[in-house]
Formats: sequence, structure tokens, C-alpha cells
Amino acid sequence: MSPTFNELGFAKEYMSRFVGGSADAWFDYEKLTRARKLVNPETSEKVREGIESFYIISVDVARLGCQTVATILKVFPNNNEGYKINLVNLFVLGKTEQEKVFDKQVVELKRLIAAFHPREVVIDINGLGVAFADAMIKESPDPEYGVTYPPYGFFNEESKYLEVQPRNA
Repeated sequence: MSPTFNELGFAKEYMSRFVGGSADAWFDYEKLTRARKLVNPETSEKVREGIESFYIISVDVARLGCQTVATILKVFPNNNEGYKINLVNLFVLGKTEQEKVFDKQVVELKRLIAAFHPREVVIDINGLGVAFADAMIKESPDPEYGVTYPPYGFFNEESKYLEVQPRNA
């Protein structure tokens, strides 16, 4: 079955496909692959009447020889007893060598932000992630869809980006 695509260019499939692995991994990749499947993954925000929820996107930044992965979590507040959190999808950003440059990966992440309207986006900007963060605080043209995404800023207090990011980020 060939995948169909939503308006943002993400595949709309009934099962998500996980790819990748490393000989240095702490786990048996083949064993894990057999056990992990998402049934009915979400490809954009789904609001259900009477059910309170919000999204969080977590991004593990990678570049050469590795893959940047955006994890989409749907959070359900649980009547002052904490939260229930569901993994609703994983997206690999920069799948080809031409798309691995951070400007292109950032456009892909901003497409996800537009699709899911998350409450927070958590990005590891230590080390390699600094260049990713530099691209996040700029406007990002998306010639494929004819839109320009706004700059996104950082608000954690230990971030040096508070001093350099645009005020409208």
C-alpha cells in the first residue's frame, strides 16, 4: 500500500515505521523493532470534544551519520493526579543527506509545530544542537509549501538565546 500525504507533506499511514539502529546501541534493535508499533498514529492535532489534552514535541538533534527525531507526545491531565502521556508519532527529520542541513530540518520541525500546535517543544541544544537553535530563532521560508514560518525562541532562564533571539520569537 502506498502512503498518502496530508497537507503538510507527512505520510498518513495506519502504522508508523521506525528505522535505524547502531552496533553500539544498548539494546537489541531487532527485538525492539518487533515490539514497537504505533496503531493509528496522529499526523496532526486531533481535538476531541470533552477530552482535555495538549501536545509536547521532543527533539533529539543529530547531523552526520545519525538522524534527528521529533517525538510527538499527547498529554492528558488526570484530575490533579498527574498526567497520562501517549506517544502518538515519531518523525525523522532530514532523511536524506541534502535534507540533513539544519535549515531544512528546522523547516520540517516548524511544519510539525504548525500541524500539532504543541504547548512546548523541547530541544536538546547542547553541543550539536546549538546550530539547530540558531536556525530556530530565524524566520524559515518553506518553498515547497509557499509559507514562511516565524522565529521560535527559547524561554528557559539558563539559555543564552534570551539575549539574542528576536523579541517576536
